[in-house]
Amino acid sequence: MINISYINNKMKINIEGRIDSSNADETEKEIFYHEYDGKDVIIDADKLDYISSAGLRVIMKIKKKCAALQVLNVSRDVYDIFDMTGFTNIIDVRRAMREIDLGSCEEIGGTNNFDGTALYRIDEDTVLKLHPKGTSLEELEKRNARSKEAFTVGLPIAISYDVVKAGDRFGYIYGIKKISTLAGEMQKNQDALKSYAEKAADLLKEIHSTEIHSKTSDIKTVFRSYLKNMDEYIKPDEERALNELIDAAPDGNKTLHCSFHTKNILVDRDELMIMDMADACKGNVLFDLASVWISICRISDENLFRFMGIMPQNRQLFLNTFISEYFDSTNTSFINEVLKKTELLSKIRFYLSPGIIGGISPKVRDHFINEMRSSFMPNSKKIIEDIKNIGNINLNLSNNSVNDMLLFQKKIGGVL
Repeated sequence: MINISYINNKMKINIEGRIDSSNADETEKEIFYHEYDGKDVIIDADKLDYISSAGLRVIMKIKKKCAALQVLNVSRDVYDIFDMTGFTNIIDVRRAMREIDLGSCEEIGGTNNFDGTALYRIDEDTVLKLHPKGTSLEELEKRNARSKEAFTVGLPIAISYDVVKAGDRFGYIYGIKKISTLAGEMQKNQDALKSYAEKAADLLKEIHSTEIHSKTSDIKTVFRSYLKNMDEYIKPDEERALNELIDAAPDGNKTLHCSFHTKNILVDRDELMIMDMADACKGNVLFDLASVWISICRISDENLFRFMGIMPQNRQLFLNTFISEYFDSTNTSFINEVLKKTELLSKIRFYLSPGIIGGISPKVRDHFINEMRSSFMPNSKKIIEDIKNIGNINLNLSNNSVNDMLLFQKKIGGVL
């Protein structure tokens, strides 16, 4: 059975039952009775049970005549036919999305206020990473492409194998058996915190030294898009000042993770791996270090342990160990100086939080905006000037610290 309709100048074809040698000619006549030369065509295969080679020839004829063709909501069995015959290489064929009931899943640590994602364990073998409301399938596909390339170039990363839907949100399924997050492991064993901080720093250095060729934006461009998301909530002078703040940040061309924190790192037999590279972009390595600082320092004592797995009294130990390992320096003055610079740069991401966090509530959004108005706007000129000078050396440091700061300058300048 064929049903044809038009939506926004696109032709939509709903197909039910089977298309095989017994009805392919009749199906073709019914479809081609309608005029669609040069139009985009969408075939909804939600109720298509089977398609034979005769049916595939009808699909190919449609492809040749239309501007663009998509075949959506394809069952797994029918998708296998498209895939085995090579049609998925020449036509946009998309499987029907599995619906996940979150009520039957175990939430792993709660929604992450850092990026709006949430982790759920579906069963012993599989984990769901659910993205914020409003994240489109197209955006998810771009993010997944970056993760897959990161895997092919050797980064330790989990690879998803299915896209699913839970209510009005989309997410990826990962085959992760008996693997927990770094936050979860540290919750169970604070004595291992220092070792894990060192391993996390080494993992971030590996990311920064790896070239990802998938199309990635400069982080400043990404931040401007976040600022655009805040248009209706901020005043023109606030937007101008925040744009100047972004412009003042140091440039760079390293691969950045952009969401590096203990809930986004997995532990597999004492080895660390990243959950994905969904938000990867290019820029200065200090931006990732600032993300780490925010995830640990811009969080209440209660939530620090609950979400990030770090006891409040161990907050500074984790940060100091992380920076020491990343820059290969045990000089306390140097580490403190780097943390000051990292805290300074973290202000950009913090003030842009209303445009970053997906599904943010009005109450939380207003909290961030009020914080920006009270702490940034009255001091915006000084903060912007300080960020412009973030690579400068503090001449009051000891000789050893100055040598470390020279190395720091090289690293933030893109030489690793």
